[in-house]
Amino acid sequence: MNTDRMRIAAVRNWFELDRSPRPMFRPALHAAPPTCPLPAAGQILLLTGPSGSGKTTLLRAIHKQAAKLDDARPWIDLALLSAPNRALINCLRHSELRDAMHLLAGVGLAEASLLLKSARFLSEGQHFRLRVAMGLERAQRERAGCLLVCDEFAAPLDDVTAATVAMTIRRAVDVKSGIAMILATGRESLAGALAPDIIARCDFGTIAVTTSTTQSK
Repeated sequence: MNTDRMRIAAVRNWFELDRSPRPMFRPALHAAPPTCPLPAAGQILLLTGPSGSGKTTLLRAIHKQAAKLDDARPWIDLALLSAPNRALINCLRHSELRDAMHLLAGVGLAEASLLLKSARFLSEGQHFRLRVAMGLERAQRERAGCLLVCDEFAAPLDDVTAATVAMTIRRAVDVKSGIAMILATGRESLAGALAPDIIARCDFGTIAVTTSTTQSK
């Protein structure tokens, strides 16, 4: 019995000692949130850098920056678009058949074997490409222009398919369309196909911004 009381007393003493204040470790905060220029209509902003270098953080900061503007443009995030449970050819229901086929062909989804397949049977890479087509369709319908956004751009695609989708995006994003696009990816090799107007390279706390000398036409 005495042994049990001694153990209880020891536990109580341990908890009393453990109440001493301890230092708190908090991550260092930037003096100001990272940011970079917003792309104008017809421009593409590419956020690139190694994994974990701050691309997603920068994208969130840009979103907050864009939302505070008086003439804030619609923000369309490809990750938030979901394909309807219908045949692929009917997923772009706001476009004429010819325009829908053009968009699907641009992202490599115009094969006869795919057009009648339900979207829920598509692979991850095919789903991504369909979201690109859906995003472009929606952006083209926005009269005031919009910011079309994609984090982890082309992550589920192989290099050739990713470059094909990138070139489709470059053709669709021009001054006439009024679309601007922000893409974040660690695959900087896609810059050649995208021909971005602005590149923001993230490097674990620093951001190097460069702009092209040519404007989209």
